Amino acid sequence: MKNRISRNDYKKILDSMPVCAVDVVICRGGRALLLRRNDEPARRQWWLPGGRVLKNETLRHAAFRKALEETGLRVTLRGVIDVYEIRFRRGPFAGLRSGVHNVAVCFRAAPADARPRVRLDATHSDYRWAPMGAADLHPYVRQLLRDARLFGLSGRLIRSPKRTGTTPAGHAGRSRART
Repeated sequence: MKNRISRNDYKKILDSMPVCAVDVVICRGGRALLLRRNDEPARRQWWLPGGRVLKNETLRHAAFRKALEETGLRVTLRGVIDVYEIRFRRGPFAGLRSGVHNVAVCFRAAPADARPRVRLDATHSDYRWAPMGAADLHPYVRQLLRDARLFGLSGRLIRSPKRTGTTPAGHAGRSRART
């Protein structure tokens, strides 16, 4: 896409406003695909595929694009889990005054291929298919996996998610997930 901005402009945006992003919980056999991040924010942590939405890009297209770019997988989206806010003290640039503030729409997805072959991009060093209840994760990722378990593969809500740690953007309260 030609809608990418310069690193300088992106740093200015991160210092002045929230960034609209998507995260994608790719589920297969009761497990979720997690990627080990190389860069801040959340460097060296297990994370979900995702990232910022580009100008004139739909949220669904951003989810498809980020899954493909970061994992090499084509996915079938199964629905939106929820909308979350997350703040990081550290960001991808030295000298960020205010850290990173994301408003992320989180999708549940499944690999489109019956035998998916993960191919990581340069922003990740490793991957694993983790149980949906894995405990060794950042609180934000644990919350997304907890909420994702409440949805069937059809994307239909099975029961209302409990809110701990992070706050969906449409709800009152402060997000507590910080890195």
